[in-house]
Amino acid sequence: MKVRLIIGKFSTYGGAEAVAFRFARFLQSQGLLKEVVCGRNEIEEFPGKVVSLGMLKPGRFLKTFSFNLRVNRYLSLVDNQNVVNFSFAKVENVDVYRNGGGTHLGFLKESIKAYSGFEGLRKRITRFLNPVNHFNPRLEGGIFSSVKKIIAVSEKVKEEIVRFYGKKLERKIEIIPNGIDVKRFSPEIKGKLRKEERKRLKYGKNDFVLGFASSNFKLKGLPILIEVLSDLPDNFKLLVAGGRNSKKYEALAERIGVIQRVKFLGKVREMERFYAAIDCLVHPSFYDTFGNVVAEALSMEVPVVVSNNTGAKDLVVNGKVGYVVNVDRSEILKAILRVFELNPDFSCVKLMSDEEVFRRYVSLAESVLEGRVEKT
Repeated sequence: MKVRLIIGKFSTYGGAEAVAFRFARFLQSQGLLKEVVCGRNEIEEFPGKVVSLGMLKPGRFLKTFSFNLRVNRYLSLVDNQNVVNFSFAKVENVDVYRNGGGTHLGFLKESIKAYSGFEGLRKRITRFLNPVNHFNPRLEGGIFSSVKKIIAVSEKVKEEIVRFYGKKLERKIEIIPNGIDVKRFSPEIKGKLRKEERKRLKYGKNDFVLGFASSNFKLKGLPILIEVLSDLPDNFKLLVAGGRNSKKYEALAERIGVIQRVKFLGKVREMERFYAAIDCLVHPSFYDTFGNVVAEALSMEVPVVVSNNTGAKDLVVNGKVGYVVNVDRSEILKAILRVFELNPDFSCVKLMSDEEVFRRYVSLAESVLEGRVEKT
């Protein structure tokens, strides 16, 4: 068996992109990679075959529409015997589709809650006018009906697929959460880095540092967390990682009087240093199909407070390693104060390494190929 891996952008940056790159590397090391088919290749040196088909621009609609067409045209011209077509992108007529981003309808319905007033009205109008928001649900319907297997990264993703596209799809869905680089994100690494990072960031021994990390501050709940900080004692600090422009969030912190207790780091490449410095990760997201930051924090034995809207809540045992809450200022505040008093027990956390996850991907691909052979 060989696996043809399909991804819109072959890159190490981005959620699905990073997982796809690591999976491609794993397949290559096992002699299982047929080729990587992508719209754009950002990897300069990769030992396996990479086919770049290009995508129309600008905008998500043209990219998604054109990539689906180009991949299907390409697959109709190449040899598919003993090859499993495994896609991380929205592409119809493949064998396995890994759904890491949930459904488009679920995203539209839940993420809008992050916006209120005029901003919310403007967001609704721009979304209605954007053709991708009309095209993607139809494309997803075609994907779910045509593929042999669907990988959902969390119970949340599975529930969304079934809710919007029908209970009949349950038989196709396998829940396989994202894997963790357990060598990079470990309690041992935390122990080595913690003193150095706390000193570098000028945190004292009595400071209780809350961590927040995202590339989308609004959607993942940073404004409400800054407001919660104003309800906490002065020794509670907030450390923010993420490349998003922070000016309006700094202005919010200034307006409510907590700016001296908040540090914005910008884009952080060595996230293990970030986790080593904090005492609790807070992820009050309005919509997140998994939330790698939650899994990484738990792998570093950092307690977490996460929202019910986060797929990685599956990993959190309430009262043992943190708490799952609604996106509500009072609930988040209470949970943080409870974490402050918590003596966490991380032995109950069930995390999977990259290798474990990728072996499950391969096993699923093999079962698809066996089913194809049996039908012939």
